[in-house]
Amino acid sequence: NGDTCTQDLPAFISQVVNQTTKNLLRIQGMGIKKVVITGLPPLGCLPATTSFNMFQQCNDSQNQLVTLHNFLLRQSIADLNPNNNDTSFMLLDMFQ
Repeated sequence: NGDTCTQDLPAFISQVVNQTTKNLLRIQGMGIKKVVITGLPPLGCLPATTSFNMFQQCNDSQNQLVTLHNFLLRQSIADLNPNNNDTSFMLLDMFQ
């Protein structure tokens, strides 16, 4: 069912961000001092997505999911930074 898959995406996005956070802690454990994490670009505006409407309109549903991912990632990075004196994490926002 397509609706069920779409409803499961926010939970999946949360799992992806949680795993990314664990991976960032592993990177920190290797002694890396500065880490830049790239957020997702507006995937709903890619040509493969916009070709269905003659490249005139982005897919808002996809971009809302990207916005959720980037928001959760930004929160995670903000939570990591105060707890890590030696490592600095920074988000590169590709959406704007």
